[in-house]
Amino acid sequence: MDSKKIAIILVIVCSILGTLAQFSFKLASTHVVMHNWKNIIQNPYLLIGYLMYGISMVLLTIALKKGDLSFLYPFLALTFVWVVLFSPMLFKTDRFIFARMIGVAMIVLGISFIGIGGKK
Repeated sequence: MDSKKIAIILVIVCSILGTLAQFSFKLASTHVVMHNWKNIIQNPYLLIGYLMYGISMVLLTIALKKGDLSFLYPFLALTFVWVVLFSPMLFKTDRFIFARMIGVAMIVLGISFIGIGGKK
């Protein structure tokens, strides 16, 4: 597998980890008492979210070493796609809304154009 494909896979993994981190932060927000710093610092969901973001950034750094920033960075927009698609399944307060689905379709279309342009 060539380095460009590896870089794309790494960035997609980064977007998935970023999504999981955001879900973890959402869970953390339901368990945080804002007036208690000890509670905030010891919140496992918050710590897991930061850990996932940290791993994501390390993988992104490796990916950027293997590919072009202008080509790879838009793939991080997949994070928005994953959040919109999966948050309504995980959180009762989130809903599928037609306008969001249009936005997701536009993000996927844009990433597709970048992928097609990167082949040339």
